[in-house]
Amino acid sequence: MKKKIIVFILFELIFSLFAKEQIGICNKNVYNIGIIQNNIPVCFYYEDNQGLISVVKKYYVRIGNTDFGPYDSIDSWLFTSDKIIYTARIDNEACLFINGACFEHYKSISNFFIADDKETLSYAFEVDSGVYLKCRDKEIGPFEQLKYFLVSNDKIISYVVKEKSKFYIYTEQNKYGPFDDVTDCKYQQEEAYAYRVEKNKKEYVYTKDGLLAGPFDNLYIRNFSSDGKKLAYEAHSYNNYNRNETLWVNKEKIAEGVFISDVDFVNDKLLYSVCTREESYICFGNKKYGPFAQVGAVASSPDKSTIAFSYSHDYSPDAKFYLSVGNEKAGPYEYCYQITFSPNGKKIAYVIKKSGQYYFVCNQNQYGPYESINDIAFSEDGNSYAYTTSTEYFKDYILHIGDFQTEIYDFIIDLKFYNNNLTYTAVKNGLYYNMIVLDDKEFVGKYVNGNFIYIKDGKIIKE
Repeated sequence: MKKKIIVFILFELIFSLFAKEQIGICNKNVYNIGIIQNNIPVCFYYEDNQGLISVVKKYYVRIGNTDFGPYDSIDSWLFTSDKIIYTARIDNEACLFINGACFEHYKSISNFFIADDKETLSYAFEVDSGVYLKCRDKEIGPFEQLKYFLVSNDKIISYVVKEKSKFYIYTEQNKYGPFDDVTDCKYQQEEAYAYRVEKNKKEYVYTKDGLLAGPFDNLYIRNFSSDGKKLAYEAHSYNNYNRNETLWVNKEKIAEGVFISDVDFVNDKLLYSVCTREESYICFGNKKYGPFAQVGAVASSPDKSTIAFSYSHDYSPDAKFYLSVGNEKAGPYEYCYQITFSPNGKKIAYVIKKSGQYYFVCNQNQYGPYESINDIAFSEDGNSYAYTTSTEYFKDYILHIGDFQTEIYDFIIDLKFYNNNLTYTAVKNGLYYNMIVLDDKEFVGKYVNGNFIYIKDGKIIKE
């Protein structure tokens, strides 16, 4: 009797963990779905209307049982626990909608954020007088162009604008410029951000405190340390067609070579690879691996204790590459890249090239061949993994999860596991579909506010 009770309790527990609930119906062409206010479904869908010379798509949002639209396009959206916020265009006018009601309308809207309070919106908008930046009830502008802006919670900490044909950087305390252009931005935290600027055909690094370094012929901002106190960047120079790269951290020169790559901070120790005219090395903190003829790819384990990298001892076109992980070595291969550790560090996946074709490898299991292998993702416990393949020309994407594979899409991005279930974004005919794989079947769906929401046979399911 005791055993039966235990089995019954266990069955009830499992059933409750995987309970499914129908919360709505939407027999439409749904491409995005979510939930607000705990049990109100939200569906984004389209209808094809026959025009005079073509089929015209019209877009709608269904919140609960109420449809909103039609719109000429829906450009962006954001789910909170009690709101669906989205931007849509109607007759060349852009509107910002909150739960189906037009909050504001402009010529265009871009880059909207919501603060941690789930109430405060920040976004850029354009009207006849120019471009503005809005946060709470404060509007900054007008400008000819708003190129970047950085928001921390409900506070604008920096933005880049074009005024009188020149670009300027605004911080909370200062204004820097004029510049010919501001071409890149790296944001780590409220006190750690940097811009790459151009002036008189030279490039410079600016932070919130002003000029950090320059001039250079070219530069690339890489990464901040976790505390935001160190910034790594590469400066490139050309002398009589001879290329030279220099790795800097703040104002300190770290290394020089023909190529420098794989720059990152791992436990605040600097990781990078450098290729000189004689040989290549991988450097991690005080450790140096090499010399090699070529370095292919570099990755670190989640606990930062293990470095994995591919390398070759040969410069020839037929050079063979090997993979090194701790004290282990595999190969030879024609090439090895996309080295990816599972979040718990117990598995590693990578891509190898053999006989001109590509194979996916995970813990000595090999899958393929394919023309091209792209993104790799692991579940948190490492038990599930996924990867995308495509043709040589990055067309006809397929997502592989174990022995299961999806239909063919134009593009697949944003692979993310939640509780061993995979979500992703698939692009087909120019439309972005939010997808989920459950029990080796794919559905339009997503993980939002702690729930899996998906469409099955026109029914909206929450589990």
